[in-house]
Amino acid sequence: MPEPLFVYALANNDRIRDSTIKLQKIMQWNIPFRPLGIFQDRKVANRQVVARFDDVCPMQFSNLKTNRQEIVDYLDEKIQTGFVP
Repeated sequence: MPEPLFVYALANNDRIRDSTIKLQKIMQWNIPFRPLGIFQDRKVANRQVVARFDDVCPMQFSNLKTNRQEIVDYLDEKIQTGFVP
């Protein structure tokens, strides 16, 4: 069965923190999934908050504007392959 792709839009420290907690909880439940974090701008986020998010989300894009095409390409690839690991 294909794994769902959970996409997190990360606009500020609160969203990053909340997303980290959600991902940790899903991992505790042993639910298979693939996380994707898309930062509005990673440089303005708190380093400690981002470091914790890094621990639970291996696939990330650091800036929505500058990575727009890479995000589209990544999502297109995942849709074509059916999210299979």
